Amino acid sequence: MVRRKSSQRGPARTYGQVVFTPGDNTDALGFFHVTVPPGIWDLRLSPPVNDNLPSVRLDDVTVVADTFLPDTVLPAGFRVEGQIYDAGVTPVPGTEAVFLRNGTNWTAQGSIADLSGRFQTILPGGNYTVVFAPPAGSGLAPLTREGTVVTNDLVLADAHLAPAQTASLFGMAPGSGTAAGGASIDLSGTGFVPGARVFLGGVEAPVTSLSSTSITAILPPHPPGPVDVAVVNPGSAAAVLADGFTFLRRPTDIDLRVARSGEDLVLTWTPTGQPTYTIFRAGSAAGLRDPLVAGTTGTTTFTIVGGMHPFAGTLALDVE
Repeated sequence: MVRRKSSQRGPARTYGQVVFTPGDNTDALGFFHVTVPPGIWDLRLSPPVNDNLPSVRLDDVTVVADTFLPDTVLPAGFRVEGQIYDAGVTPVPGTEAVFLRNGTNWTAQGSIADLSGRFQTILPGGNYTVVFAPPAGSGLAPLTREGTVVTNDLVLADAHLAPAQTASLFGMAPGSGTAAGGASIDLSGTGFVPGARVFLGGVEAPVTSLSSTSITAILPPHPPGPVDVAVVNPGSAAAVLADGFTFLRRPTDIDLRVARSGEDLVLTWTPTGQPTYTIFRAGSAAGLRDPLVAGTTGTTTFTIVGGMHPFAGTLALDVE
């Protein structure tokens, strides 16, 4: 529990979705309670800004029954603020200033710029890397600053965001591979910049090396079939190679069985001897061209918590 005599709010997250829990403010003794479905959650404890105390996030909280959390002590903090502009003097509202505390496992703390481009947050003392991430569609590139030292209240130098650079994608090799993923792929083009991301059929391929004209990445698992290949520079529109890669079905098909347990979906399938499996889902069979990753497992069973809730019609599933 959080022992603190002030109001705090704690949105919870599971499977990449943010869930707000109304009425979760702490009482006069610092206690709070929220009601969430079973699952693995992240909780953010956010004291009022005027208290000069930083937010704290509790990661990977497993909830299978009524759960009492350990006491959380909020460290003393300092007010850090600044202004964000484009290359000139026009404010860029909606930009997130993300603070990464160097040399620790402290979770990144972010602050969103207001209409005047101004942001402020409360941070514990330390050495930080600051990433200014403009809103999608702004046409501006993120800006990274190293070595921001916080030892007292601090006003940062103005951040000026340069125009984003759009990449050009010419080709990739190989042009096909197993739906289980894991192979190395090479992409060629121009204008690749640090932080560029690669997607095949909407699923991200981890980048292992990058230059301005080439990218090497690891093929992700994906349901079989042709897919578009995309490279996205930070802050830029995607460079797309239509039907640039084909995922091939494995020699041995998986016998996938789906059962419903309330609003949950329970999947089981025949083993193939591989160490891990990736589960995909989409709202229709056609949607498996750009599926969502429901999760991964080393076993031959997987439960999609609340899996029926987002889908009013057809639900397509695949395991690779």
